[in-house]
Amino acid sequence: MKKVFILLILIVLLFVGCTKNSIGIIGSADGPTEIYIGSSTSWLEIAIIIAIAVIILAIIILYIKRKKR
Repeated sequence: MKKVFILLILIVLLFVGCTKNSIGIIGSADGPTEIYIGSSTSWLEIAIIIAIAVIILAIIILYIKRKKR
């Protein structure tokens, strides 16, 4: 359980570090104002997040199987 807690902390730190956002505001005198929010995520970040999710899922499944024995 201690390892899962440490892993969750690392995931939170990963998400906090992934804040590459861009905000653009387009407005005019006679039309509506629009706000565009965009972000870019690299494929490496997505792969890391998926790998961490798979590892967490495997840990949970192994924990449940051991608990049933």
